[in-house]
Amino acid sequence: MRLSHGIEQEWQVVHPRRLDLLPGARDILQWLGALAGPNGTRFSREAYPSQIESRVGVCRSLGELAEELESSHVALANAAHESGYLLLGCGVNPVGDPTRICFGEHHHVGIDSDAEAVAVHNMIRRFCPELIAMSGNSPLRQGRIARCKSLRLRDGPFARPAAPVRVHDLSRVRDRADGRRLFGDANVRYWDVSPFSYLKGHKRTVEIRLFDMQPDRERSVAYAALLQALALKARRESGPADGWARAGSDPHYEANRRNAIVRGLDALFEMADAGSCAVCDGQDGPAGTRRISARDRCCAMMEYVEREIDEMGAEAAVASIRRLLETGKSPADEVMAVFRPGDLRSLTRQLGIASALSVGVED
Repeated sequence: MRLSHGIEQEWQVVHPRRLDLLPGARDILQWLGALAGPNGTRFSREAYPSQIESRVGVCRSLGELAEELESSHVALANAAHESGYLLLGCGVNPVGDPTRICFGEHHHVGIDSDAEAVAVHNMIRRFCPELIAMSGNSPLRQGRIARCKSLRLRDGPFARPAAPVRVHDLSRVRDRADGRRLFGDANVRYWDVSPFSYLKGHKRTVEIRLFDMQPDRERSVAYAALLQALALKARRESGPADGWARAGSDPHYEANRRNAIVRGLDALFEMADAGSCAVCDGQDGPAGTRRISARDRCCAMMEYVEREIDEMGAEAAVASIRRLLETGKSPADEVMAVFRPGDLRSLTRQLGIASALSVGVED
């Protein structure tokens, strides 16, 4: 299957030892100059002088995506080192205030029509709680462990629950007033998943904004493979052109999302239909519901797209997700496991940008 995928990554510019944010984006960008990757990777300063964005252009295979990420990370790591800074990859600064600035990893899945955008958007939206549970990596606030696995999604201003959409909605959203009228939300692009996005090199994309910024490029490729598998499943199973791609309103969706943000893979999800989980029976919950662990739901999601992963030749690419689910430790758990108050060196190793990449992928 020929995929179309791009990634935007928001890096923290920090002091190499203290890890506090520094206004060094301009210095790093000056060192980089006009450097760009073969697929149009670009580096730019975001709204804050302590934030750098790298944009990987449209890639047509997971191998190409891995290579582009490697080249961009090597360039950034070297530029930061030469400029006297360190780049961190996580949802919020671990020694700062998470309400002031946050850092995400935005994935773009290329689509060709409104009907395809609806099917892909609604399919991925359906699994947002699971995706959040397996990817949150911002449990530290001002150098202390907080009772939350993704402070970026809990306290940050730029991520909010997505609503299901239909084909006729896409043609009617031209500005913020239309977004507010149709969805009660003017900033529809800031949803966890948005069907109203674009990426240079592809005329239309569905943008997935729910991921905390990931320092591990192997995991970034794994999330890309999983999103592409869900998109392939959506294209295969979508119904009428104005249908909901089997992803209508779930009464427990927002509660499960909040639970995933706070508890990660330790969360218990409320499910109206216990039969929707292929790997467990769950526990008794409120009347008419079952409680199912987030980890088991994530395993069920992987089983749900097993055929698509095989067709894409992406088994090696998703290996890091399978390892994560086997251990039951989310990225946030990994951060908390190495963190020692007053000793930030372990965080540098865990969250700092590296200069080498080893990802097993198949084109």
